[in-house]
Amino acid sequence: MFARHTLAIVALVGLTACGGGGGGGDGALKPTGIHVRSNDISLASSLYTYDPVAQSLTSVTENVFLQSLDIAGLPGGFDSFTLGEDIYFIAGRTPSEGGEVVSGVFANGATLYDIARLSPTNLPGPDAGTVDYAGSYAGQYRRLQSNGTISFGHVFGNANMDVDFADSSASGFITERERSDGLPATQVRLVDAQIIDGVFFGETRGGAFVGGTAAAGDYQGFIVGSQGQEIVGAVQFVHGFEGSVYSESGSMILNSD
Repeated sequence: MFARHTLAIVALVGLTACGGGGGGGDGALKPTGIHVRSNDISLASSLYTYDPVAQSLTSVTENVFLQSLDIAGLPGGFDSFTLGEDIYFIAGRTPSEGGEVVSGVFANGATLYDIARLSPTNLPGPDAGTVDYAGSYAGQYRRLQSNGTISFGHVFGNANMDVDFADSSASGFITERERSDGLPATQVRLVDAQIIDGVFFGETRGGAFVGGTAAAGDYQGFIVGSQGQEIVGAVQFVHGFEGSVYSESGSMILNSD
């Protein structure tokens, strides 16, 4: 279902190779990004411009995504946008402004994300061992009911990741997940992933509303910030509950401080 990310990894190798390894000083990772679209397409540049101060999200086709207001439970640091009531996006930027993420879902169930490193990053060395990152998750879903009715909603939770700089691996969980109306959801497991030049890609497990079922999905993350103190990432997967199919895509921002 998410085969398009094979293309994303291939594109990423070329993007990050110029950024060096995980060391400091002249070896700082340069700004770069990964941009994954629906229909198995991966592009080398973003189609969106996010301005957290103006709370605006604009596409290169000059469609302005109007901000959705009064989203109950939306964590701080994120903005929610919609276009024509059949496309929903959540965008966020890290406190240091070192990284940015945009995730979205469409009426046809397609999902996408843009993740970018906005400024140079010096990764901690192997002697840093395992570093814990904690933060928030903000997601949106497209719900397809058995009678064909389509609707949208939001899911929020806490994101936690352990990054082992000694063996260049990352894993974690998204916990305390709830739909914006309070319906509880199970945790999402972020399965162990290898880190290459501060970027990791892995599979997800779980995440359905309590009593439902979830298919394996995927997640992507960048370690960002001047000293690698932040993570910006995205998750996407499909789950079912009471005869409805939910296509979920979400953004996460974490900090090691």
